[in-house]
Amino acid sequence: MVDPRMPRLRPPAGGEQIQVTWKAGVGAPLRAGDLARYLQDLDTAIGAGEQWGTTFARAAARQDLIERVIQEGVRGLEGDALELGYSPRDLDHLDEWLHFGPRGPWRGMPLGGSGNLIETLADARVPKLLGTPTRVARAEYGSPLILDLANSGFLAYGVVKIAELVRDWSNKRRAGEASARRIEAEADREGAEAREANARARQLEAQARQMEAQADLVQWTVDKMRAGRNPVSPGELFAALTLDQLQALSRLAETPTELQLPPDVSPRE
Repeated sequence: MVDPRMPRLRPPAGGEQIQVTWKAGVGAPLRAGDLARYLQDLDTAIGAGEQWGTTFARAAARQDLIERVIQEGVRGLEGDALELGYSPRDLDHLDEWLHFGPRGPWRGMPLGGSGNLIETLADARVPKLLGTPTRVARAEYGSPLILDLANSGFLAYGVVKIAELVRDWSNKRRAGEASARRIEAEADREGAEAREANARARQLEAQARQMEAQADLVQWTVDKMRAGRNPVSPGELFAALTLDQLQALSRLAETPTELQLPPDVSPRE
């Protein structure tokens, strides 16, 4: 359940269309097959971002509903609830839950668990909050590869978060690779035995990368959520991601990535 004391979730630019510039430091000359694979991974990442956008939209709708209950009482939800087939008695149950906690046959029904009143009312509001899906407004196929991605609403919010994840993870990997290159240079100076040991270490690192990928992504999300006091938990975000999406994000992060957000989208958004 969303904590109403958390900062309010709002779509970028008030829900109007925005444009995000994605720059990928792909190598040159650019081979068609490599470009196709990169774009396929990017499409998968955008899909993951739009899934996150749906999660953020549901959280925003829950926040609005809970704030309305706090300000107006449960009768502030009456119109929406009756329209969806709930009865006045259901609102009475919700009022009892708020004042006395879960009791009797209504334990957990109004606020906790799936299919409850608040969740259902929030889900009904989601389509109006999502905005427009992501489209490529402009593309420059070079090094860097530059794509302008246009979207709006909470779909844009989720895609921006996924893009930031790829960018930050890419920066982290580049820092790690620079350290690894220094270690390799020292190993080269120390002789063949050290180089062989270093090769074995790289092999073990490759085997562990898949496990590390998910751990790194979860840690990144935990840090971002803590810094921004975001009302959506990392577990809720990653529950929606598939293994294929995680692998695509991992591959994208192997390429240096830069983002340019429009001036009317603040870092908080």
